[in-house]
Amino acid sequence: MKLRLLFLADNVERARFFVRVHRACQESGIDVRFLAYRKSTHGLLRSHGAPVELLSWRRSVRSNTSLDRLDQCASESLECLRGDVTLESLRRLAAPVSAAIETQLHRMNPTHLFLWNGSQFVERLAAAVCPPSVATRFMEIGNIPGKLFIDDSGVNAASSIRRNPNRLRLYADCEAAEYESWKSAYWDRKLGVGVPQAKSAIRMQWERPSDWINAIAGRGIYPIRPNAMLGRFSDKWHRLRKAKPLSDVDDTMSKLKDLPSTFRLLPLQVSCDTQLLLHSDVNNQAAIDRAAEQSGRDGLALVIKPHPAETNRSAIQAVDRQITRLRSRRLKIYQTREDTAGLIQRASHVCTINSTVGLEALIAGKPVTVYGRAFFESFVDRPDLLRRYLTRFLADADYFADHAITPMGLERMIDPWPQRQAA
Repeated sequence: MKLRLLFLADNVERARFFVRVHRACQESGIDVRFLAYRKSTHGLLRSHGAPVELLSWRRSVRSNTSLDRLDQCASESLECLRGDVTLESLRRLAAPVSAAIETQLHRMNPTHLFLWNGSQFVERLAAAVCPPSVATRFMEIGNIPGKLFIDDSGVNAASSIRRNPNRLRLYADCEAAEYESWKSAYWDRKLGVGVPQAKSAIRMQWERPSDWINAIAGRGIYPIRPNAMLGRFSDKWHRLRKAKPLSDVDDTMSKLKDLPSTFRLLPLQVSCDTQLLLHSDVNNQAAIDRAAEQSGRDGLALVIKPHPAETNRSAIQAVDRQITRLRSRRLKIYQTREDTAGLIQRASHVCTINSTVGLEALIAGKPVTVYGRAFFESFVDRPDLLRRYLTRFLADADYFADHAITPMGLERMIDPWPQRQAA
């Protein structure tokens, strides 16, 4: 059967990656198309010669999907959970937008539909209306540099790995020598390297107001209230200008050499990220309370690392106040922005909501406590699954690079799971 791939493209950053996907598909002779739902995304893909359509909609058109299913897509969407737009507004959009997606799916007749993360409103609608005959692939930046996470059920805690960890045993385990070599190379790359997402998180994204205006006219979809957009721009503008430090307690940020010899490490996460809003009942402040309570019981100092991509000033200030309050109770609490890899190596124990830092701590052989829902929870007492995930499951495709995606990387994006059990 001839492959026909369809990628749903949400923003300009994603479009830049999809330009490379288009080139890889051309070189492999695979039919690929893109469906953009923001005008800027459509323009970028089109300027690079990619076959792309802009998702347009009319309020008078109705979907074939049940209202209950559409309502679920709206209420569980990232935009609704982080307060970008009201649930009622999303409910009004759900039927015409899903009808527009249904029309495009019928016209393009893809064999595979690729959705980035799957948590946003349009992605949720696309997954809901996608026919069973079309293979759905959910994509996310891999936990390991240069890799992509691809699954047929979802990403992170929504993935098939969390529901059925033993599925990783479809892949062959790696030899001990191979894994030790992999770990050595990993830590060599990791030490001193920051979080790539932090750079894109504070980019001003000037195309968004234009996308919003176009969406009002029916040219694309951008469900966000003006004050939510302005608030996000304001936070990023302050961050870029450094008019306000990342934290009010910057003067007490500790260097690695000044930290105690043994400590519990708690990495904070981006307050509006899907990892917290969708995959955890515990937010940053609740995690700090839990980790502080554990540290108070066992006498370990608690070292907290703010996330470098956090731009929400109110969230930053709330954490600052909480740390000040806990320190007033004579708890040994430190804040630091030191390199995460170095902190993991020094830590006696790592607590995480569901951050990649927890996975990295498992690679380093550290005890890990997970407060949220994480696909790697099952790796804590099953090291063979950790090895298979790291060395076999993740696809070779660097989201942040400019170089070509290899045929093998493209093949793994299309079919992430082996068809039969490894010998």
